[in-house]
Amino acid sequence: MSNFISSILLLAVLSFMIYAVYTLFKNSRINQNNKIIWIAIIILMPLIGAILFLIMNRNKD
Repeated sequence: MSNFISSILLLAVLSFMIYAVYTLFKNSRINQNNKIIWIAIIILMPLIGAILFLIMNRNKD
């Protein structure tokens, strides 16, 4: 049971990271150098990096 829960949490974090990277590449307001920095942050700190990116770069509409 514990392995199942761990697998689900890992899949959720991985999905969240993929969504953050997809949103990063879709955003044309961020220049290439900043995109590389954001990718490094998202990979090195998976959950925190993805949350930071999505909070700091949400649409200002």
